[in-house]
Amino acid sequence: IKKLHKQLSRKIKGSKHWIETLHKLQRSYKHNADQRKDFHFKLALKLVRTYDIICLETLNIKGMCRRWGRKVHDLGFSMFTNILNHLAAKYHRTVVYINRWYASSQICNECGYRYKELKNHLEVREWTCPHCGHHHNRDINAAKNIEVEGCRELGLI
Repeated sequence: IKKLHKQLSRKIKGSKHWIETLHKLQRSYKHNADQRKDFHFKLALKLVRTYDIICLETLNIKGMCRRWGRKVHDLGFSMFTNILNHLAAKYHRTVVYINRWYASSQICNECGYRYKELKNHLEVREWTCPHCGHHHNRDINAAKNIEVEGCRELGLI
């Protein structure tokens, strides 16, 4: 896509070669979008067939986009959640959304202690609970906490 944009900018606007390059660029964007959509459907179908309850954290996409740029939109998180909701309804599964302000990565999943010093420093990938001494990977700990919170919202705990 980057190469095609560069080629397009070097053509005379409205010329035959400009139109051909524009069509190539459009096909390339369509191809990428189709690949992304196919991946989302396959992943959502795998999740829906494997699990009865799927817990997701609502994300501040605009805030993430300000911090990391356009690549956040390229992931298509909202499109994935729409596909997941559609397939979950079709297969009679439950999708639970956790509030984005829930401090999932700061709470120790062993003892429940909240490690407030962690905050939003994403470069800190691992931490040890000062209360119980359990060592956590930030992502795995957050996933466990999101699962527990989702079950709590459904009234299963």
